[in-house]
Amino acid sequence: MPAPKQTWRRRLPRRLVMYINVVFTALALLFITIIAWNSREALAPLASTINVNMLVIATTVWVVAQLLPPVFTWIQFHHWPVNSSYQRLLWIHLNRLPSKYLPGGIWNSLSRSGDYLLGGLPGRVTASYLTLEMAVSALISLWVGSAILLSTMVSSDVAVIVFLMSSLVGILALAMLGRFSFWIHQVPNYRFRGSRLVLGSLAIGFFWLMAGASFYLYFSAFNYTDTAIAKTNIVGAYIFSWGIGFVTLIAPQGIGVSEIVASKLISVEVDFSELITVIAGFRLVTATGDLAAWSLGKVANLAGLSCVRQ
Repeated sequence: MPAPKQTWRRRLPRRLVMYINVVFTALALLFITIIAWNSREALAPLASTINVNMLVIATTVWVVAQLLPPVFTWIQFHHWPVNSSYQRLLWIHLNRLPSKYLPGGIWNSLSRSGDYLLGGLPGRVTASYLTLEMAVSALISLWVGSAILLSTMVSSDVAVIVFLMSSLVGILALAMLGRFSFWIHQVPNYRFRGSRLVLGSLAIGFFWLMAGASFYLYFSAFNYTDTAIAKTNIVGAYIFSWGIGFVTLIAPQGIGVSEIVASKLISVEVDFSELITVIAGFRLVTATGDLAAWSLGKVANLAGLSCVRQ
């Protein structure tokens, strides 16, 4: 009987994290709903002035940005003698986008790992890659967001806090890279190359710039700002707040956390409840964009197009 107990103990942490994520997601959605309800009087007239064309452009930019994450994957995988072409990796990315919205916050990574394994990638490589992917995505978003915020922040106190956060993240990144290099060297037939990580990080960096541009276009639909500094600040605030939300492990996709952080960083004179609601509304744009990208991937695959093929 000891074996089942050991299995139960091994599964408990994963199940516990998943349950915590589900509960936190429900509480975050409840919080946003209450905030939106309290600001309904301010949002009602705002809704009639929304620039719909900007919303469409913001969604389109988000869809196009989905071409970039598979570039990072391809750079890390292309040397393996398995089916790791960019077309297949793009298909996996697009096909698994809906799993981002399943309760628990882990299903997107798990579903993609299953696809990588079916493609012939060794299990240890898959686990190592997913760890690297999550770390790089979070670190790049914090770096890029911090750099943009430092160029726009008027408050010296906030600028110092962001600078210190960026420096701390840089130190952690170096330590993590050394740890990961040691770990992945244990994988047979793999030679760690820093150039692969740098090139892949550039792709992730461009993805976050496009994501920030999408958020800026969405935010511009409400006609809140008209200065260049304020517009740049919006881009940096979104990218940085996503990184903070991501490293908050109990918040799947940073829900609730990212909105609060962004509301504190965006330099506009708007009521807190209204601003939180508008920022949270961008999740509808990203969800619509993900659905559109997923649908385009399905259509392209069914049509047998070489750009996206299973």
